[in-house]
Amino acid sequence: MTNAVRHWSEGFVRAGAEVVIAYEDGEVPDSWTSNKVECRRLRHIGPSRCKIAPDLEDAIKDADVLVLHSAWAPHNNWAGKVARRLGVPYVLEPRGAYDPQIVRRHRLWKKPWWWTFERELLMNARAVHVFFPSEIQHLRSLGYGCDHPAVVSISPTSVGSSSLATVFAEATAARTSPSRSWISSRRKSARGAA
Repeated sequence: MTNAVRHWSEGFVRAGAEVVIAYEDGEVPDSWTSNKVECRRLRHIGPSRCKIAPDLEDAIKDADVLVLHSAWAPHNNWAGKVARRLGVPYVLEPRGAYDPQIVRRHRLWKKPWWWTFERELLMNARAVHVFFPSEIQHLRSLGYGCDHPAVVSISPTSVGSSSLATVFAEATAARTSPSRSWISSRRKSARGAA
């Protein structure tokens, strides 16, 4: 996921956006210092698998869009909740995590997690960035896009997709701040920011 996040972020910079990657700790690789993607360390608290960034609200309050990579993760649910409270639209990049086989794995904890956290995160996403057409049906089977218009983009790491570009354009027009995208992470370094 490291290279995907990097290329995805750099693509948005080339398209004129200001991109900030939030991460937990570690060093930013030298190769990232010249790519115009800002990497910002945010304090995280909590047990190792359940860490959240308590200062995220201050960090994203002027963001046009928040991009959340992965799924089934406490830090994403926290970030989605903060974004909803602030009115910052967010895009999910679940990396195949809503595939039925993955959803069935670890059912004992995923089912209550779905009804308590993940469902709200997915249903309130402004868009979901997927890689394959089959993922659209996976999202539909979970209820995404059934009660509201879904914006689903099929594009590996490109920003050329018109539907994803539309999400960012609409978010920018709806907010008064300059175009700023945040990519949230709790990974150990910017290389793993996701």
